[in-house]
Amino acid sequence: MPDINTNSDKVLQHFFPTIYFDKLKQDAEYKKSIEGYILKGVGGFYISPTEVSEISPIIEQLRALAETPLIFIAEIKSGIANVLPDGTDFPHISAIAETDDLPTAFKIGQSIAKEALEIGINWLILDISEPYNKKSQKNDIKFSQEFQRGLHSKKIVTSSTDKAYEYGNKIFQHNYKKISNLTEQEYIKISNTSTAIICEELPSFTKEPTAEILTISETAYNKLITLKRRVGLLPRFAKLEKVHSTITANQNLALKVALSACKVTDKKNFLPINEECNTAVFAFIEEDADLRSATRFYTMMSQAGDNECDYAYLDLNISKDDIKDIQKQLQENELTIFLSFYREILNEADIKKIGASINGLSTGNCILFNFGNPGNSELICNNNNLITYSNSFPSLAAAVTVLFGRQEAVEKYY
Repeated sequence: MPDINTNSDKVLQHFFPTIYFDKLKQDAEYKKSIEGYILKGVGGFYISPTEVSEISPIIEQLRALAETPLIFIAEIKSGIANVLPDGTDFPHISAIAETDDLPTAFKIGQSIAKEALEIGINWLILDISEPYNKKSQKNDIKFSQEFQRGLHSKKIVTSSTDKAYEYGNKIFQHNYKKISNLTEQEYIKISNTSTAIICEELPSFTKEPTAEILTISETAYNKLITLKRRVGLLPRFAKLEKVHSTITANQNLALKVALSACKVTDKKNFLPINEECNTAVFAFIEEDADLRSATRFYTMMSQAGDNECDYAYLDLNISKDDIKDIQKQLQENELTIFLSFYREILNEADIKKIGASINGLSTGNCILFNFGNPGNSELICNNNNLITYSNSFPSLAAAVTVLFGRQEAVEKYY
């Protein structure tokens, strides 16, 4: 992984290649190229509008590869729906201005900011300069100001496609330049006025930057690092060269603790599995947060091994017909893993429902991975279970480590 403090990597921090999530999910070579940009040290990515509804886990995975945190930029007119199919679409500024309700404009700004941050977007380019009613442009600008104040209250960075509409907290306003086939001379002209340079691909001159390029990129680099601190991606007062080692040390400690906490009851010796073992994974979901945790587990498991694996999300109200439909689609699996995230001790009726699901969906041997209340393990599957006492990211990683029997390797490495 590159040392972010070398001058050549400081040049790359200035660039934000466009990322296409639809292509990222389907094209292995494209995924490698995006990961290559991250390892080289780009500042972040500009998100092209996508039909992929759940991009936050992908953003999280990409951020995990970066030496210094990535900023993700998106362009909107009236909400995150302009970027993602499941995002919220708010009325345009012209419509908000017609309500004559400034507090609502502020609240909508806050709401969009919160939605963006939950997805992993830190910088919004606002294309709000075309009022539906030209006579109301002055009023629109007033409401635009309040709207942007709402965005900035959540530490979202903004730019506007029209300078007349730039309002709010100047600290969180930054210029960008969207350009293709950027030459070295063009970069020299725009480097001091643009915090982010959005491109399709990295310009060729970034491979071996000249002394002049290295010198002028220093200002842009420092501006971008300051911005990353202001939005909370980097510790406010930490020196940059210490950030990665601190984060890495903390992550190592977290994984060690999570592994130490794991309690395994494996009376039939199902664990560890080998990479040829066909598996199915079913997650019992109680809350929306559990969906994210289960997705993380699936992702880490698929990255750790080459196993053929079916997976699905379940809840307590799954019907017998639904179980039969899932059964028809299942391949013959050597091991079925059930994930539990329930925080409270389950009652007898719920235990019976889970038992029926387990009996109906297990095509071979089965084991319970319990990321919720440890008391449920004995009630659901007392002979074969793994208890993590947490549904945190390190606990999910620890469970995958135990699944493949890599505890010793992990402990030796860290």
